[in-house]
Amino acid sequence: MKKFRRYEGQTLIETALILFLLMLIVLGISEFARAWFTKNSIKNAARTAVRVAVVTSGITDSATATKTSTPADCSGLIGNAKVFCYVWKAPSIKNGATATINIDDLNANGLVPDSGDTVSMTVSMNFSPITKLMSYFIPTTLTADAAMRYE
Repeated sequence: MKKFRRYEGQTLIETALILFLLMLIVLGISEFARAWFTKNSIKNAARTAVRVAVVTSGITDSATATKTSTPADCSGLIGNAKVFCYVWKAPSIKNGATATINIDDLNANGLVPDSGDTVSMTVSMNFSPITKLMSYFIPTTLTADAAMRYE
């Protein structure tokens, strides 16, 4: 059987080209899944924090906090500290994330929070993709918000 020496390098080049595209697709899928998980985590953190804010006394009109470390336990905290503690307990929220709580005085009676007022929470954090190429397709700042009426 005669072997053609001319085509020996062709398989190597085809494999390199296809392998590059395959790895790019796999990396893109994994980065998108990681961003989706992080977005869902901060959305659930915002929802939980709003629920806590609605039933917690002592929260103020407007406050912003930045995560600097992981809290051990939220049970002994009161007011805004307790609300922010529930945000920081969410998985995948890293240091440098910010959370803002706002209470809209819908009754315009000056009492905040009061029955009928809206409590809203916005959580944002920087998301760093593994490669710079993915930052063109996935946003680098993820933000989620939730709102609930104060009863």
